[in-house]
Amino acid sequence: MTKIMTAIVAIENIDNLDAYVIITPDMFKSLKEEGAATAGFKIGEKVTYYDLLYGLMLPSGAEAAQALAIETGGNIDNFIYMMNKKAKSIGMFNTNFSTPVGLDHKDNYSTVNDIAILLKYTLKNKIFKEIFMADKYVTSNKKHTFIATRNMHNLDVSFITGSKTGYTHDAGLCLASTASYNGVDYLLVTANAPYDVKSNHLFDAKTIYTYYFDNYEYRTILEENE
Repeated sequence: MTKIMTAIVAIENIDNLDAYVIITPDMFKSLKEEGAATAGFKIGEKVTYYDLLYGLMLPSGAEAAQALAIETGGNIDNFIYMMNKKAKSIGMFNTNFSTPVGLDHKDNYSTVNDIAILLKYTLKNKIFKEIFMADKYVTSNKKHTFIATRNMHNLDVSFITGSKTGYTHDAGLCLASTASYNGVDYLLVTANAPYDVKSNHLFDAKTIYTYYFDNYEYRTILEENE
């Protein structure tokens, strides 16, 4: 879920998201050794910032994260500084970032409450919200089709309107999501679901959202002037 911060920092600091970027070897540095998932971009490929953002959010591409960090911050260290500055400015006081990718590291940590703060902040941004809620995206060069990871399991999660999944060994399966039911909008962040079933984070979300749907609703207590 670190990539949510990576996305919003990039969006807020890039003037033209339709501009092109050339994928370089530096954008893949250390990813293979760390076993990070990638979106499928190739060295030398010409893509837009929009392509990178969708590659970051839908298939959770680590090379997209590092590409955005390098292009936005000049280098990854500068971008991490920007991530932490943004975190503190919006009230994420139990969070520290040491990577734009989100791999396990003692200095890369957060809480589900802080991620909820982050998600509520980012959803105010129209561009982020469109990416977060997308089910599918085809890159500008037509070489890649990205499918939202929530839709890659044999589980009905049609009530989820947007999501960012995540997994590391230490954090387990994670999900930051939104849902809508009977005119009520919901936001939920879960973490630490066991990896023995790869859709456990979606089961968690379905269990909690179903409880919300069954037990909470808007009711009129008093009419106007009553």
